[in-house]
Amino acid sequence: YGDVFPTQDVERWMRAAAAVRAAPFEVLFDRAATFGGAGHPRVLRASSEAGAESVRRFHQALGIALADAGEHITARRIEPHMTVSYRGAAAAEALIEPIRWTDRDFVLIDSHYGAGLHEVIGRWPLRA
Repeated sequence: YGDVFPTQDVERWMRAAAAVRAAPFEVLFDRAATFGGAGHPRVLRASSEAGAESVRRFHQALGIALADAGEHITARRIEPHMTVSYRGAAAAEALIEPIRWTDRDFVLIDSHYGAGLHEVIGRWPLRA
């Protein structure tokens, strides 16, 4: 990661991640959709009733920890989803048989764009 991000930035992000306190949570992906953009990525979405708010609360806790560590944070709403394909025809959102996923930890990943390589830099358990 040192070739893309300064080591001190990555170390600051890792300290911030270690400071996050959030209980494990369940997300229920209950909709299939395509997002706009190149290739119309196909995704599974979580509705608000199905754990999307839990993901948003975690995202907020992580943002606060990063801000406390000196990172400039821009508040924005996220759309909890799981990408299953980066190519497909645009399709209307549809209800699907729910897929449950329990988040027990989170990771910092160095994604080597275009190389298909995703390197885990750090991993932290969720705990209240």
